[in-house]
Amino acid sequence: MWDLGIATLYYLDLSNNFLTNIEYFPPTNMTQLNFDSNLTHKVLDMRMNNFNGKIPRKFVKSCNLTSLNLNGNRLEGPLPPSLVNCHHLEVLNVGNNQINDNFPNWLEILPELQVLILRSNRFWGPIGENTTIVPFPSLRIIDLSHNEFTGVLLTGYLDNFKAMMHGNNISVEVDYMTPLNSSNYYESIILTIKGIDIKMERILTIFMTIDLSSNKFQGGIPEVVGKLNLLKGLNISHNNLTGLCGFPLLESCNIDEAPEPVGSTRFDEEEDASSWFDWKFAKMGYGSGLVIGLSVGYMVFGTGKPRWLVRMIEKYQSNKVRIRVSSLGIARRN
Repeated sequence: MWDLGIATLYYLDLSNNFLTNIEYFPPTNMTQLNFDSNLTHKVLDMRMNNFNGKIPRKFVKSCNLTSLNLNGNRLEGPLPPSLVNCHHLEVLNVGNNQINDNFPNWLEILPELQVLILRSNRFWGPIGENTTIVPFPSLRIIDLSHNEFTGVLLTGYLDNFKAMMHGNNISVEVDYMTPLNSSNYYESIILTIKGIDIKMERILTIFMTIDLSSNKFQGGIPEVVGKLNLLKGLNISHNNLTGLCGFPLLESCNIDEAPEPVGSTRFDEEEDASSWFDWKFAKMGYGSGLVIGLSVGYMVFGTGKPRWLVRMIEKYQSNKVRIRVSSLGIARRN
């Protein structure tokens, strides 16, 4: 069987079977993948089997693979860094395996990588900072959920996901992801939406989502998320994020809750105008009184104790006492 198309292999789909091993895989026994031929777009789909062991270590420099789907197996060990030799790689799906590795920062140099699925593995540690000027320039679907990632959310990368921002030459035409020159194969992924795994049999070319849920990320939500205007979905649930507030959480946000108004909240036009009028003159009177008070105070402290001011105050106090005594007398007679 393997003698057929050994030099011109274009498309191989071994998905949804019960294969546990391949004794002979062209050109070697799964220790090296070489898809070099005259064709430039290749697909390797081996999802939903029982393959175990490690992913082949060496992808040759002439690798023209565009899609590698190993989802739903029992593969372990780290991802092979030689995957960067596949410069045309658009889809890398190794979800639902037992891969034990930290975040593969070296994938950021792949210029055409659009879909990166690492969900439900044993990835661990912080994401780290990007090492290139524009990392993952074409990435529009990334799923890191159900791993052991730590540290802050991937702020350095979020700020450079150019494909998820406005101002890019992105076609608005509704189409599905499929390898070039292929009319019967479409890329598919499984996404978690509101706790339910949903399989997308076909991926729209305009669909963009980020899933970082069920990890151990800490810190706050970076403001740069607001720049990803083309994003259709964002899932950061089940982490250790702090500063989170507002409904439905118990902690309230001051900026979210305005103080309730005192009294009635509805005023007719006359009441509103009258209230404004009263307050306007009250403020004018307050301002005038303040100026007069400051002027009198300056005179007192500047010239000493003016006799005319003292006499005026004493006269006012004596009149006040007489009025009080007379009122008390009237009250006693009654």
